[in-house]
Amino acid sequence: MCSYASFSRDWMDREGRSLHVAVESETQQDAIITLSGVINGRIELSIAPSLWLRVDVYLGGAWFGRGWIERGYEECEIWPDGSDGIIGPRVEDDPPGRISKRGSWIQFDTSQWPGHERPERWVGFEITGA
Repeated sequence: MCSYASFSRDWMDREGRSLHVAVESETQQDAIITLSGVINGRIELSIAPSLWLRVDVYLGGAWFGRGWIERGYEECEIWPDGSDGIIGPRVEDDPPGRISKRGSWIQFDTSQWPGHERPERWVGFEITGA
């Protein structure tokens, strides 16, 4: 995850707003990534006993939510805390969150994140810097 965040400090959301990403600390077991711009906060990454990557998100200093990341194939899948791994609500839906295989984009289907639904169904970011 830190290598994705290190590709570029500059990300852009679908509305053209900037997100600045920085790896603040990294060990073999955990890491902290800070966010500023359209989102202000931090992401704390740690390896859970299940060997899934646990992701705790803090916005403005307050805990926002937890997700779990696995890299089953080329892309990384991001699942909400407590999910049962079922993709839905439609058969053609992707996992609730995804990171491209090269780390050039990240997206979330807000309809699949209980408590975090938004009027726009898809929220995503693309790396804009080199």
